[in-house]
Parts: sequence; C-alpha cells; structure tokens
Amino acid sequence: MLLKPVLFSERLETELCFVISLVDALTLMDESDLNGNPIPFSISFFTYAKSTKIGGELKHLPAATVCRGRKVTRSNGRAQFFQENKTSPKRNPNHSQHGTRNFKIHGSEQIVKVHIRLIHDYNGMKVVW
Repeated sequence: MLLKPVLFSERLETELCFVISLVDALTLMDESDLNGNPIPFSISFFTYAKSTKIGGELKHLPAATVCRGRKVTRSNGRAQFFQENKTSPKRNPNHSQHGTRNFKIHGSEQIVKVHIRLIHDYNGMKVVW
C-alpha cells in the first residue's frame, strides 16, 4: 500500500491531502484485529439511487465496519447466507458483481449499502481508482 501526498484543488480551495487507491482501501476495510473483530474506520461516500436517478449527497460515517455475512452450505449443495446476529437465511447479495459493500454503523444496528465507486474518502484519505 502506497500513500502519497498530492496537491489538489476543489472549489477553489487548495489543500494537501493523502491519497489511497480503492483497492487498498477495500483491503484495509476487510482487515480484522487479533480477536477476529472488524476494525472500525471512517468513510465518506456519495449517495445515488439508480432507479430514481436521485443522489449526489455526500454522507459521512465517523465509525463503521464492513458487514460480514456467514455462508453455510447445506447438504443439497446450495449455499445459504446469514447476516450477523440473524438466524434466518437471505439471498446472496453478490457484492462483487454489483460493486457494493454493506457497512454497519458502529454502536448501532443500522446497515448502509454503498457502491464502492462512490466512496470519496477512507480515514481522511481521498480514494482514487
């Protein structure tokens, strides 16, 4: 992972910031501590609803973790996916196919789905891809 400072101009304000690639940011999001618990991070992203074509609002989550579902294979070979702390099966979200991630807000049960290409910054570093 390579962090490099760059000078960029946004809305006529010039500032020095650090840049991280999208791949590196996603890798860091998936890391866990020594006990296997996900590590909280801050993230900012833009909203967008493809069906209604509404969005563009910048949202910030000061402490979030990546939701990790459990995959259990049944005896007939089909997989069932379970959300954290849930016992009922749900369908496969296909995050890699759709380019999305589910983030759980730290200290809450609220889950937010984010398209990875709309991530603006990760832990104060501007995300580029």
